[in-house]
Amino acid sequence: MVAGCASNPNSRNTTVSGTEVSYTLQHRNNHPFVVFQAGLGDGQDTWKSLTPALKDIPTFTYDRPGYGLSGKAHSPRNPCAVATEMRDLLHQIGLQPPFILVGHSIGGLYQFVFAQMYPAEVASLVLLDPTHPRHWQTMLIEAPLAAATLKILRYIVFKKAARLEFDEQETCLSALPSGYAPQNAILLFSSDFKVNAQGTFESMIRNLRKDWSKLLPMAQSIEVPAVGHYIHLDQPQYVASIIKQVHAAAMPNKAYT
Repeated sequence: MVAGCASNPNSRNTTVSGTEVSYTLQHRNNHPFVVFQAGLGDGQDTWKSLTPALKDIPTFTYDRPGYGLSGKAHSPRNPCAVATEMRDLLHQIGLQPPFILVGHSIGGLYQFVFAQMYPAEVASLVLLDPTHPRHWQTMLIEAPLAAATLKILRYIVFKKAARLEFDEQETCLSALPSGYAPQNAILLFSSDFKVNAQGTFESMIRNLRKDWSKLLPMAQSIEVPAVGHYIHLDQPQYVASIIKQVHAAAMPNKAYT
């Protein structure tokens, strides 16, 4: 951990929910902060490809408990708990809302849940191939073979923190308040469906993508060509340009360019 902090002078640690959490700040001016949330199994390193292009924007990345340089998780890992935990972390280190929330995959679900729970603290959303709130229950019904395969893989591929998040991904969602629809919201979806993800599974995913328009009716939805699930790794410059536009729009007297 010492070596990791030494290699990144902006890296910090604090304790939230009984766990030491590693986070990184870039700038403290030029409000609002862009707050990143990684996907299942990923830590804050997944955003490194965006850092050079966002050097003039205040950003916050972190390792969720159980990931990267952070300690083991001692609190529930459902979306509502993760969202609240991130909020507590942001407030504890003195970052002031509203925030621009960026999330990939299940991290996109977590940011969506944050926006539903704390709408006054969200300026805008940028969701990269986000996990739909009904993703797992829909997969069990419409793509049972894919669901059965994933149940097996979770024991082989996922580490403990990721398994807990996977198992609790729909816990608490039915009790969420609804209706928050920020005007500045962008959803980026991948266009590349691998051979083993085509057919029934692809049809399911495309239908869930359409349903996002009901959850976030004001959002702009974009299918990015020639990218896989990790849009920010396949097209970092494009994703960074979207984030910069959203940041500019969220600042006083600024608009999309």
